[in-house]
Amino acid sequence: MKNLSLSKKISIVLISSIIFSIVFAFFFIHYLYSELYLSSIEESIIYQGKRTASHYHYGELSDEIIDKIHWYNVVSEYEIIVVDDLEELHSYFPYKINYETFIDTKDRSELEQGKYIKKEGFVEELNREIIGAIFPIKGEDGLIGFIYIYVPLAAIQDVFKGSIPILLTVGTVFFFILFLVVHRVWKST
Repeated sequence: MKNLSLSKKISIVLISSIIFSIVFAFFFIHYLYSELYLSSIEESIIYQGKRTASHYHYGELSDEIIDKIHWYNVVSEYEIIVVDDLEELHSYFPYKINYETFIDTKDRSELEQGKYIKKEGFVEELNREIIGAIFPIKGEDGLIGFIYIYVPLAAIQDVFKGSIPILLTVGTVFFFILFLVVHRVWKST
């Protein structure tokens, strides 16, 4: 490093700064997507599913209740499917998640115990990742139905397409200022 001229040292510092900034921005955006966007969607689905299923713990799953849930489906950001029988869910959501069957025996067992199950992964027919959960609806004599709430996830570029121009502008300004500082230091020596 001692044999390098000042201009080469400055070039190395400038290139290293650019590479570091790009790598940092990539990991920061990935963190925002995976930790903030995905976890907030998951928390929202679980909250909404538990809340919706708990409202119908009495009587039976009537057509009126199903119509109310379907109406909610129209006004919400979620896709909501309500069925009396778990087998019916396959006709409303006939897709595989991550190329695996939608509901396996372990899932069935969890639902029969009154627990919800999360379903997330890639759905080839939708060409999207989805995140969702199936919630059992308990009646007086056992399970009376199931609610499946899911959201097709936006791709990372869709989530941040509004912020990419801002990131490019701030990055350009940062490197321009860095260039001016380095140029001034170089001229003063």
